[in-house]
Amino acid sequence: MQLAQTNQILTNRAKSSVLVVCGDKLLTGNLRQVLTNLGFSTISSAPNHILGLDRLMQRKFDIILFQASSSNMPSEQFVKQATKVSPGAIFVSISSNPRIDDIFSMLRYGARGFICLPMSVEQVEQVLVDAAHSPPFSQAILEASDRDKALAIMVVNNLYRLTETMRYLRNFPNGIANTSRHRSSFSDSVNLARMFSQGGDSALRDKICEECCLRAERPSTRLGQTRLKLKELRHVPESAAA
Repeated sequence: MQLAQTNQILTNRAKSSVLVVCGDKLLTGNLRQVLTNLGFSTISSAPNHILGLDRLMQRKFDIILFQASSSNMPSEQFVKQATKVSPGAIFVSISSNPRIDDIFSMLRYGARGFICLPMSVEQVEQVLVDAAHSPPFSQAILEASDRDKALAIMVVNNLYRLTETMRYLRNFPNGIANTSRHRSSFSDSVNLARMFSQGGDSALRDKICEECCLRAERPSTRLGQTRLKLKELRHVPESAAA
């Protein structure tokens, strides 16, 4: 979905439709009230995942909030099928005691965010805003065989962008650069990496250090990269160069 379309869902809340897929009547009622408080007026519900899929095939919904625990259908299977039926919708999982790996699986299958219970109006709104702007992770991270390494690369990439911006402003005080955006991106990446790390803070820290060491060994400029390439070519045996 294009960014403009997702933003429009939240800016025109009165015209956006929401489907709540949840077997808990009390929670469904609470979600309806929260969504009403946020300005959504078209809110439907389904008591289980299979009926949720039926509703999606009958009409279009902009936002789907669904329980992360399985009902009469595995929740992962629901997400995979539902995103095919409604590829332009925003899917957000709901859970009172989510396992990090389960949340990550939902994101891998197409969810754009998650709500941890108990919830507040402010929390739900922030989750929807974040989900509308972009998924938490790139496909490279979602499909990585070594999740901690992929998360470490994400953190280091955001740190590099921040330090490059800071260095630019140090050299050109009157220049134009958005450090607040890069600071926020770096902070968000650290928080997400710590939350979804498979090995915990210690393993994540080691991966970040490894990535920093690898980058420290690489030339940081085009001239340095050219020199390294020339140096490597000088050591290539004549038989290999032929």
